[in-house]
Amino acid sequence: MLVCLVKITILIYYYVSCNIIIIIVIFIIIGNGVPKAMSSLTMLLFAKRDSMTVFSSFVLPDYISKYLLDNVDLDTVTATYSAQLITPVSMQILSTPLHLLGLDIYNRGKNISIQERLTFIKKEYSKTLLARMSRIFPAFGIGGVINRYIRKEGKEFINRY
Repeated sequence: MLVCLVKITILIYYYVSCNIIIIIVIFIIIGNGVPKAMSSLTMLLFAKRDSMTVFSSFVLPDYISKYLLDNVDLDTVTATYSAQLITPVSMQILSTPLHLLGLDIYNRGKNISIQERLTFIKKEYSKTLLARMSRIFPAFGIGGVINRYIRKEGKEFINRY
């Protein structure tokens, strides 16, 4: 139950923080204008992108770690920490196109051809991927390792007393 509550809290936090950041950026770029409404499709794409990141940060590392233990000659700690560091960053390869598509729909509207959208995504993909990986690695990679360590030590401390 607690794990479910934590996951829901994380999803809400990222949904809210993403929208707040977008609003702040819009005000900085446009000035004191009113930000335009975000379409449901854009919000859906951003929610999917964020859920992929959360999934790859909190759920997938355990499965990847087990795979590494079974198929690669690694000890438990190395496999666990490697999975935690690599998985969230690697997921950005798949979630970055959703991010770019959401931005494109928000900025240019829905009346753009698929070819124009694909051209935009192709043009912006590499630098956006690098930026997103650079942002995710400290937050969910290193942060995930630290969180896992603190939880483990905390549980051992509680069990001793």
